[in-house]
Amino acid sequence: MKNKMTKKRLIELQRMLNVKLADKVPKGWYTANEIVKTFGRPRTTVTNFINTLVKKGVIPSPKVFKIERNGLVRPYPHYKIDL
Repeated sequence: MKNKMTKKRLIELQRMLNVKLADKVPKGWYTANEIVKTFGRPRTTVTNFINTLVKKGVIPSPKVFKIERNGLVRPYPHYKIDL
């Protein structure tokens, strides 16, 4: 049987190797999901609003930071916005 790479196995390997892949996100930078939770509006509405603000230059373009969610480190766009 092949040693299949599963989410659980990847987490174990990261811990064994003591790999620190996550970035430290500066204050004021939030993911779209965090903004959605703050405003309590539908994701589509908030995403469209964020995209409009970026296009008009009201907020800067998103930066990608690697963060850990559910035990995995992945890149997520973050938006600089005052909440």
